[in-house]
Amino acid sequence: MSGNVVKAFVATGTITKGTKSIVLGVATQTSNWSRPESGITETMKTGFKAAVQGDTKALPAQAEKIVMRYASTLEVEHGYGINLRYSEPQHGNDNHYTAVVLDGNNKYVESRHY
Repeated sequence: MSGNVVKAFVATGTITKGTKSIVLGVATQTSNWSRPESGITETMKTGFKAAVQGDTKALPAQAEKIVMRYASTLEVEHGYGINLRYSEPQHGNDNHYTAVVLDGNNKYVESRHY
């Protein structure tokens, strides 16, 4: 498990992967930082949703939520230097989302990159 544990998040939508409904969210607090809810932009939400929907890798059976920790390009553009070591645009001009998959009890299942 990652050392940067998601402790709180805001649900931002729901998608269907296969036959399963998955809640999407954006972290507002981890073990390393806090992000104000006002820092969660529509661009972040829609971009993350599109990235997750476009991913073809199967989710683990216990997956019920996918929570974004970082949005590389967007975090920098909007002044969120939450941790610039992680949020610098390292993936060209495209947004790169780092997320965690959680089960129904908000327990960590795995990390994902979109």
